[in-house]
Amino acid sequence: MTTATPANARTSLLGVVITQAIAFVGCLVVPVIVTLIAPLSTLDFVKSGRGTTVTVTRYVLIVVPWRTQRIDDVVRLRVDLTAEFRHANTQENRRKDRTGTSHATGQIAIIGNGPEVIVQAATDLAQEVALRFERFSAASTPAPTSIPVYASWSLSYLLGGAVTALCALYVAGVVLSVIALPFRVRAKSRNG
Repeated sequence: MTTATPANARTSLLGVVITQAIAFVGCLVVPVIVTLIAPLSTLDFVKSGRGTTVTVTRYVLIVVPWRTQRIDDVVRLRVDLTAEFRHANTQENRRKDRTGTSHATGQIAIIGNGPEVIVQAATDLAQEVALRFERFSAASTPAPTSIPVYASWSLSYLLGGAVTALCALYVAGVVLSVIALPFRVRAKSRNG
């Protein structure tokens, strides 16, 4: 036999704390971890009198810059590609558009006077960024250039965007709840 709980039953403080802890982990910590696994970064190229300066800005939750590194006197960008696959020239592979060689992951190593800085990048994008840097360095007076770099387009933008939206909804709910708290306290004091 079950007993019905009244509609205005109060939740205990422990229940609220546990619920908020679960929501905090699920709606804030997990999205941050997901966007750190498949990060978005921005590479800014600026030519100064001494050489080329590259500024790397890494983002968490797609739009929040969490780490910025400046590398002065950049000599070159090295592209590291891993997990190379060579597809056989068969009818099945041609039908599925799997021809030649493909790479699973990539990264860009920015080499300057200090320690090198590693930026995760999709394989095709890593090669394109390296070529753009070579053209930028070779030009006499190029305009500053900013290039967005993603680890994987689908993971960085689609999955990262979905978890960022979840996080934004949670934060908006918390902010609205805090804003509404004085009004609820006032209404409660009038009623009882």
